[in-house]
Amino acid sequence: VRVVGLPSQTCYSEKKLTETSNVVRASVPTILGAPCLVCLLGNGHLIANSLPSLRPLMDVDYMPLVDFRQIRTFQCSNHGQAVYFCSPSELQKITLSSEMSNDLNDMLADLYIPCDLPEPPKKNFLEKFAARLQSTGSSSLARPPRGKASAGICKLTRGPNMEGVQARAAGASSEIGLAMQKAMERGEKLSEVDEQTERMKNSAEQHRNVAGQLAQKYKDKDKKWWPF
Repeated sequence: VRVVGLPSQTCYSEKKLTETSNVVRASVPTILGAPCLVCLLGNGHLIANSLPSLRPLMDVDYMPLVDFRQIRTFQCSNHGQAVYFCSPSELQKITLSSEMSNDLNDMLADLYIPCDLPEPPKKNFLEKFAARLQSTGSSSLARPPRGKASAGICKLTRGPNMEGVQARAAGASSEIGLAMQKAMERGEKLSEVDEQTERMKNSAEQHRNVAGQLAQKYKDKDKKWWPF
């Protein structure tokens, strides 16, 4: 590898990276604010050199390159991060910086976002009553001793206007029943009127036919008596 300045094309440094293998991927990321050269060799080694002096910073036997997918998808970015596909559906992420390695767990994504539970809904009247019954138990439903009134048992009392209310309710129900009965009777009367009208129509039709037959009969007799 050579480091050449532009546009003068001055060679600042030159170095042979490997003797037994070849460079398959190379990139120039920025690590800790300084540029460096990161190379992936064919034997699985990851090496890093400073720029422009090409001073060796790292040489690690990382992985055997048995799959061409790893070589083709290997990418290195700033802050010493690198990614590649280790399988058709798995993505592997690595870092070359020790500071980034310490913060790597904080950068991992979560499958579920934690959130606070909402407040439980308020209980309605029936739920409060059922909870009160469960809390008191069966002892509260026991029969009170003779001669003492229980505060938990309802007592039906008839007020002074209760009889009047019942009488009015009975009167209203009887009026409704009478109205329904009258409506039914009116419907029956209307049906009887329709039937009588139909019978009268049929009898009128019969009378008309008989009268026509008699008129035709006497007309024929007149022709016989007066042939002239």
